[in-house]
Amino acid sequence: MRKTNLLYILCVLLFGGCEENNLPPQNPFISNLTVVNITERTATCTFIVNPTSAIQRVGIAYGTAPSQLSENESTSVIIGNTFTLQLTNLVDNQVYYAKAYAIDKMGAQIYSEVISEFQTKTSPNGSKFTDGIIPAASFGGGNGTQNNPYLIANAVQLKKMVDDANTARGYANVYFKLITDIEVTADEWIPIDGFSGNFDGNDHTISGTLQSNKSAVFGFFGSVSNAQISNLTITAAVSNGVQIAQWPSYTGALIGRSVEGSIISDCHITGSVKGGVSLTHTNLTGGVAGEIRNGSILNCTVAGRITGGSFARIGTGGIVGGITESEIINCSVLSSAAITGSEIASTATGGIAASSQGSIKIVNCTNAAAVSGGMDVGGIIGHFSSGTIHTSLNTGNISGSDGVTGGLAGRNTGLNAGDNPRIFSCCTNLGSVNGRPANADNQIGQGKPVESCPDGHTKR
Repeated sequence: MRKTNLLYILCVLLFGGCEENNLPPQNPFISNLTVVNITERTATCTFIVNPTSAIQRVGIAYGTAPSQLSENESTSVIIGNTFTLQLTNLVDNQVYYAKAYAIDKMGAQIYSEVISEFQTKTSPNGSKFTDGIIPAASFGGGNGTQNNPYLIANAVQLKKMVDDANTARGYANVYFKLITDIEVTADEWIPIDGFSGNFDGNDHTISGTLQSNKSAVFGFFGSVSNAQISNLTITAAVSNGVQIAQWPSYTGALIGRSVEGSIISDCHITGSVKGGVSLTHTNLTGGVAGEIRNGSILNCTVAGRITGGSFARIGTGGIVGGITESEIINCSVLSSAAITGSEIASTATGGIAASSQGSIKIVNCTNAAAVSGGMDVGGIIGHFSSGTIHTSLNTGNISGSDGVTGGLAGRNTGLNAGDNPRIFSCCTNLGSVNGRPANADNQIGQGKPVESCPDGHTKR
């Protein structure tokens, strides 16, 4: 579609014309837009513009919807009237739309009348992470900086990241962006371990099955520290079949264990999670993470069934198994989930978290799932030792051992001198506790009351 140059028309009407050097003699016309040499990641656009004396820049606007062509490739090199521009960083097996444009010497932008439609090819391995997959030699673009992250466009590029991380490359302060959904069909998933970079899931999904009988720290990521992981959905069923004696076991859909300073935000878990087994140590299982220390989990949701391991000390939580000196804010466990811990002694099971150490904070969280276990079972937390819980809500039905089961917390007792666990009355339980309707006496196990809310807290 051409845009008329109003200033040029005024010059013609008022003065009978304008100097050729000052204004273009006519609007440029764009024709013959074609897209060729299409690969999994690139495509070549060619088009013709006449007259070239009228223009200062040409380009291609493109995107995945005809009405939103937000990406751009352009050039100010004007030689001849046929132009060729390369589109890069495309996603495999994706339909794109493209328009050519020219900017005239008055700054007006003229688009081609035709929108070209094309589809990229399917990459080797495409979006399936299979047994025996061979890692790519490089990522799909970018240089790993915040403004230009490494792009993961297919399964072989994800395999490269997995292998790099498991050969002691932690990618500290390096940025990644996932630009496609990936289905894991491999019999053995090796977690992305030792990661300390930044991973943006870009609202994409990991589906299929994440399973292993080898990893004591298990999830899509294994152990992470000082990492930032965001905007990722995991619909895959997660199953840790490990049975070990000498180490603890940590299992989460997103990460097994965050050992220091990580931030997990806007991630969503809809697949089931089953924890591993340590015969003599702790087993911690959570919907998002097995354990988090000195970090944050923000704006995350869980909708799948969460089942803890067995033996030794067990912790099963809808969001996280064990939490130490950390915060969980604006997170929800949906009614489609169910959190099941062990019924043996020395266990903890919670709708949001299983157990805590050090001063923690749980704010504006909701559990709507049924929670069942043995000792220390709560709609928000199983065993709460220190910190604060406020403006949080449980609507799921809770069942466990009498005396240490509650609609909000099963046990509200410090582990060390100076611990001060505080659950405020701006929290609400609406679920039954061992078959009894919610009331003021069964919000916290052992009949402990909630505290009056500080000013500024809104009751849930």
